[in-house]
Amino acid sequence: MLIIAKRQYSDAEASGVLTNLRQYFPHSIERNPEHDLQAVISGNLSETVAALALHMFEDGNGLPNARECLREGTALGLEYFCGDWRGGVRQFDRRKSEFDAGYHIMWIDDLRNALLMSVLNEDVQATAKLASWVRDDLEPHPHDREWSAADVLYYKALAAHIRGELAPYLAVLGETKGAKTKRARLLGAALNELAAGDGAEFLKALTKYVQYWRKSERRPNRVDHALCADGNILLGLAQQEGVVSADEIRRAFGDLVLHLDKLTTASTDP
Repeated sequence: MLIIAKRQYSDAEASGVLTNLRQYFPHSIERNPEHDLQAVISGNLSETVAALALHMFEDGNGLPNARECLREGTALGLEYFCGDWRGGVRQFDRRKSEFDAGYHIMWIDDLRNALLMSVLNEDVQATAKLASWVRDDLEPHPHDREWSAADVLYYKALAAHIRGELAPYLAVLGETKGAKTKRARLLGAALNELAAGDGAEFLKALTKYVQYWRKSERRPNRVDHALCADGNILLGLAQQEGVVSADEIRRAFGDLVLHLDKLTTASTDP
């Protein structure tokens, strides 16, 4: 599988990204009754994404190899959204008792991380299970405040596409307007072409998003941005669904892509 890779960073940018990624290790939190399991699982999921990013930057010595990161990240994503612990999430925020306890969790960042891991791991069943968690009436958690209403709509639409239920979202995605909707509109346009099965138009739309990402969204303090998570989720789905070929991706992105298998052989030895 091909992914959008590190070649989009200058040496100075890469140095900043690596400094932030390295801060994640070794921080895996041991689980005990005094810990908020939501934070523990979410934090460990973020660590697997950070480890994958470090492999992309050829700085993953001493960490699980990339394939192990993908497997662990997929498992953590399933645990975060589908694990038995979620029935008790209300104990961590009793003020929100009117919420469905199983759904009152931060979800947007974690869903994106989980889908990134499962899609790149080519675990179709895990991806489908994660998408099935997203309900049409799901609202963002108060701590998901950086995301606009258009972003929330996009992630619902992405999950709906994976479930084969995208149609009701297509018209609504095309009507999103406003200063905070550009990323959602660009991602939505690529998702629309993916659903239509038009590989050429999908790659054109995804290229526009990647250009926006390079200009507006690459922040060294964000692990998901180091990996272009949204772009790689869509690109991974397109490859799994047979919408685009490796040659077409290489023609569209040139040296901005890397074969994932080149990351999977890294040593786990320091």
